[in-house]
Amino acid sequence: MEPGLENLDPWRLAAAAHELGHLVCFRAANIQVTEIVVRGHGERVSGHVWVPAQPLPDKSVRLYLSANLAGRAADLRWCDEVGMKPLPERTCADDWNGFRKHRRELGTPHWQSTHQSDARRVVAAHWALICRWAPKLARRGSLPVNAIS
Repeated sequence: MEPGLENLDPWRLAAAAHELGHLVCFRAANIQVTEIVVRGHGERVSGHVWVPAQPLPDKSVRLYLSANLAGRAADLRWCDEVGMKPLPERTCADDWNGFRKHRRELGTPHWQSTHQSDARRVVAAHWALICRWAPKLARRGSLPVNAIS
């Protein structure tokens, strides 16, 4: 992790890791992300990744759904590694709602635990990227998606 983290809002850092978790999992599914943002400070921090409407390849359905849960996988790991109390579950309400909605729409047979496992696996595979970019996203509030590699 980048030096100087002590000068950054820990909530913003966890939120940045969360949004980067979504990003890496959407990328693993070959889904285009056009925006990544973190706003606010402290317990009022929020963020999002923007995924424009696009055709979803059949083989990407499972990872697409897992990407909805990858933010939580990333923020839990971030908080654990820096010794921070986990973000409240309510911070992921939109992600859970999106997961359930998309799962119904897509009629996928996969279970939630499968998607959570996939999300953790993808986050772990890209953990170095998440750690490298979270401080930058937390500091700046947004980053050009194509610069994150």
